[in-house]
Amino acid sequence: MFWAENWIGTGSLELRFRRLYNLSCQKREPVKNMGYWENGVWRWSFRWRRRLQGREVGWFEELTGVLRAAQLVENKQDSWVWELEGGGSYSVNSSYVFLQGQNLGETNPVFSWIWTAPAPSNIKAFAWRVMLGRIQTRDNLLKRQVIHTAAEALCPLCGRVEESCSHLLFTCPAALLIWYDVYAWLGVSTAQIPVGEVHLLQFASIGSNKSQKLGEVAIWLTVVWSLWCVRNRIVFSGVSYLKTKFWSRFSLNRGSG
Repeated sequence: MFWAENWIGTGSLELRFRRLYNLSCQKREPVKNMGYWENGVWRWSFRWRRRLQGREVGWFEELTGVLRAAQLVENKQDSWVWELEGGGSYSVNSSYVFLQGQNLGETNPVFSWIWTAPAPSNIKAFAWRVMLGRIQTRDNLLKRQVIHTAAEALCPLCGRVEESCSHLLFTCPAALLIWYDVYAWLGVSTAQIPVGEVHLLQFASIGSNKSQKLGEVAIWLTVVWSLWCVRNRIVFSGVSYLKTKFWSRFSLNRGSG
């Protein structure tokens, strides 16, 4: 649709040139009906409810300037093109680089550890979103106005602090108990770091060689994924026995205050 759809890559022309759209007699026409081919050259042909005047003439000149960027090809079907690759074909790498806001040559060791760890792809993808702060914790939902009150944004595990990615996975008392047990199982004593990227790098450093480090990363992925799954089962399924397990363990360590 010429006016309604973002076919030229600058947003819909309907929104950008609202006054011209209101005057158009071709509001619901596709691009192919907005002109004609003449000796292999595309000619635009507009029909208006009345003669353009004043500022409308300037807006029309701006519209024709925008349309010069459209390279229409005769007798060829439309097709989707991925603009982040020179060949026009989609690639995971280019979308990853785009989301990271990095240049193609730049790498981050955290993501390298995540993608090469021996773990299912859905868990790796989850950890990737953790590093970007894009999991749907309640602080993000509050910002997007999916929920509306501070009480709704409290952590479902401890019920005391606003749920954020950092709190839920690293500093919540319930999560801390899990991490303390994991570190004790590995024979390590260390301070807890609330930043996901640094936390993972610290955890990977427990291993003495690359193979062991990948194993540590796999353990780290298992812990954060398990905490997220427990959280979701409490929130969405009301699985009370899981919550009781966390709280019975938590109450033994937090004192009576």
